[in-house]
Amino acid sequence: MKIVAQSGLLIIGAFSLMSALPAKTKRTGDQRDQIADIVMPAFSTDVVKQSRKKILAAMAAVDINGDGLTDYQMDWGKLGSPAWCGTGGCRYQLWLGTSAGAPVKLFDRMQRTVSIRTAPARIFDFDFHGGTCGGSGSALCPASYTFNPKTNKLMQVKAPGQKKIKHKISAFEF
Repeated sequence: MKIVAQSGLLIIGAFSLMSALPAKTKRTGDQRDQIADIVMPAFSTDVVKQSRKKILAAMAAVDINGDGLTDYQMDWGKLGSPAWCGTGGCRYQLWLGTSAGAPVKLFDRMQRTVSIRTAPARIFDFDFHGGTCGGSGSALCPASYTFNPKTNKLMQVKAPGQKKIKHKISAFEF
């Protein structure tokens, strides 16, 4: 009898806890949901209210490493908030999809433009704020990155038109 009473209390306690939780949001079934969960806290003080739907819309599939798993790019400029864009461009992230576990953030910094080349390997060409390269805001500051399977990270490679890497620029600013 005592065991039954304790079980009943556990069930009531679990029901009370579940009813206090917010209603579940519709999940897309891919790692976009995990990325949304990871980035949501950054929007708690945003002047523009961000919905999960809007955050998911700011993500697009991209192939970072050719492994057949879906990877994602997130363009924070699509969120319409002045908090994520400025003279240095907009915040931009690259997320590597995984077969198990959470996606891995490979890139997170402000950038003005990005283009993706796919031959012979996937290369992401960025233009950063000129100050990143020791110039002024409007000065060109190109940098390119490709995925290194040995380190499981992005590595900087020479940008188009460069004979060598002029400025070492981290893939992370935040």
